[in-house]
Formats: sequence, C-alpha cells, structure tokens
Amino acid sequence: MFVAKGDIESFFALCSRIREDVEKEAATAAGISRSVTVSMGGATDLDTEMVYEGEKERAIFRMADKRLMRAKETGKNTVLANG
Repeated sequence: MFVAKGDIESFFALCSRIREDVEKEAATAAGISRSVTVSMGGATDLDTEMVYEGEKERAIFRMADKRLMRAKETGKNTVLANG
C-alpha cells in the first residue's frame, strides 16, 4: 500500500515501474530460485478532497488499503491506484 501527494498518473507510473522491476528479478533462498510478483494499491491526497481535514489521513490509508485488496482479488502482479 502506498500513499502519495500529487497527481495519480505520476504515482501510478512509479508504482508500475516498481512492479515491473520486481517481476524481472528472481528471489533465491536455499539455492532455490523463484519468480516474485507484487500487487499494490495506492491513494493520493486528491482522492479525499471532500473529507473533513481531521479525517483525511485515515481516509487516504483506507482508500489505499481497499485498492490493495482489490488489486489482490483481480489478480496478482497488479497496480490499482484509482477506482
């Protein structure tokens, strides 16, 4: 789960690059090599513009967490930063 300030497009592009970089690398333990994937859910402060200021941080984390759960449900190796 990631939380960022700014526009969602730049944030999504960054998360997508991270996901792609992780996918290219293999994890090795005890001599066994495995592919690794990552799912991410993200939110920015712009996702919660209508939320009372005192609740904004909690709302952003809830939004990012919901998107992470949806990313995992829709398939592994996914980035979901809107919707």
